[in-house]
Amino acid sequence: MTLYGKDASVIRATVHEERIDLWNGMASSPVAVTLRDRRNYADLTGAARLRWIVRTNTIHPLYPIVRLADGQFIIGDRGITTYGEFLTVEIAFIGMRWYALDPDRIVVLTEISSPDLSRVDEVGLAMLARAADTGSRDLPIFQRWICSLTRCRVRPLFRLPRSLASAVHRS
Repeated sequence: MTLYGKDASVIRATVHEERIDLWNGMASSPVAVTLRDRRNYADLTGAARLRWIVRTNTIHPLYPIVRLADGQFIIGDRGITTYGEFLTVEIAFIGMRWYALDPDRIVVLTEISSPDLSRVDEVGLAMLARAADTGSRDLPIFQRWICSLTRCRVRPLFRLPRSLASAVHRS
């Protein structure tokens, strides 16, 4: 797991409603969270979907982001809003518009046409608005799957790292 943005260090793991969440309620600037499989690239082409359980509060949506094999970060235009409820959300990558993303500041740059989503190094979510004083968004990213029609089965792609599991706060 990698955290991006000026206030990434304030994101914490908590146990809430019997699940492990990432909470960014104290972030005073945009932040992003990504996960990766160190041994494999993800293929987000064709019928690939990304599914996670997420909750957003206030009017600030989450956006899918990826780090391509060449190191470039891009952010998709399909925002996720759940109006305070934990919901299972599935994003299809086909037909999405993509924009370059500055990973240090979490700032959207120019539109990228036809990025190569067949070799994705990291995948995650970004919040483009600050969380502090505007409510919070919880990012439970540990029930995430990438599924392509070319694969035979759906399997969890990422597991909670041991270092993060030992640092989980209970609330």
